Amino acid sequence: MQDIADPGFLERAWMWLSALVLLSWKEHTREFLYAIAGGVWAVMRLAGKTVESGHVGVKFSFGRVARMCDPGFYPLVPVLQVIRIVPSRARTLDLPRQTLATDDGLVFEIDANVVYRVTDASKALVEVRDYETALGQVLSLSVHEVLATRNRSSLRVSARLDAALRQAMQERAAAWGIAIERAGFTSIRPLQQTTRITQLRSRLHTRARVLETLASNDLAAHLALGLVGPSSRLVARTRALRAVERRSRESAELRNLTHRLDSWLGSKDKSLLSTERSAFLRNARELLLARR
Repeated sequence: MQDIADPGFLERAWMWLSALVLLSWKEHTREFLYAIAGGVWAVMRLAGKTVESGHVGVKFSFGRVARMCDPGFYPLVPVLQVIRIVPSRARTLDLPRQTLATDDGLVFEIDANVVYRVTDASKALVEVRDYETALGQVLSLSVHEVLATRNRSSLRVSARLDAALRQAMQERAAAWGIAIERAGFTSIRPLQQTTRITQLRSRLHTRARVLETLASNDLAAHLALGLVGPSSRLVARTRALRAVERRSRESAELRNLTHRLDSWLGSKDKSLLSTERSAFLRNARELLLARR
């Protein structure tokens, strides 16, 4: 067996290894370049962190808050130190559309938003897991707290409601190092059913006042009701004629179907005629009603 300490053997091994590396480099030059660039980028990411303008960083050493980092580059000990970055400029958070029932039982759709700024980055990162998600939940709770005890007459977009919402949010977000610069309602809209109920109430009150006014003038009650409004709705003559024509056409079609059924089942057993005829007429009637 040849001794590996032989200078000739080591020289030949080095030549073989150099030839193998050179051949691999020629065949996979692009892959090697990508690997080298990725390694350099990974080392730079582990060895330092850049905090951009409009942001602030919090440096953690061994899992503890070490210092606040203003915009700039900061060297780090890989794995043992890390910098977490949060925006320091004002940001806007929109609340998903909420459905709210007021104190008098009416339902409204609410849109609101909040403008906030992180004033203490260490509290925002340590005191709460995800401050943006928590802020959205606080906004939803504050909206319900401000509006749930109010009635329909006070539900209007106003500076008073915006101030109440901002105050309710600031009390909850202060513990997370977040300042609420502005909070407000963008829209407060009643649902279609709520609008119909409120309009019906207004119409009833209006008619009641008209009736009281007419009755105080010594007019008969039935005359007063006649002036307030009829109990039935007038329909145009053309529309009424179209309805009569449609009903006549449907009756003719139904009679035609009945005649066809009788002729089709004329040769069958009479005991089956009544059952099949009833089923056929029922299906035909449903088809005609569905065409209306």
